Amino acid sequence: MGRPLVELADTADEVAADTQQIAGKLRKMEEQREQGWTWKQIIDRDTAPRLPELITRASRRMATVGRKLQETIANGLASEGRSHGRIAEYFNISRQRISKLLSKQPSNRERAA
Repeated sequence: MGRPLVELADTADEVAADTQQIAGKLRKMEEQREQGWTWKQIIDRDTAPRLPELITRASRRMATVGRKLQETIANGLASEGRSHGRIAEYFNISRQRISKLLSKQPSNRERAA
């Protein structure tokens, strides 16, 4: 098994790079608008990866980070005996959602096999 927290940190770094690129493109668009450029001119000159693609990619990556982080921490806390209710409090989600999330996870014995 890999190192899930390191993998999540790497993904977060990728998201940070994407958001920096998004911010740069937005600032450039604002400058172009202030200079009188039309939206058509701005969009026609948007280079790859285009702004909508960057936003979609960053959003998907962050959703993945959030989901995997929940799974990793919730599974770890459960294996240490923490109740589903206490785990749910940490994530500010329902106990039922934690139960569902943990039911998808292999048990410690299955992972060790």
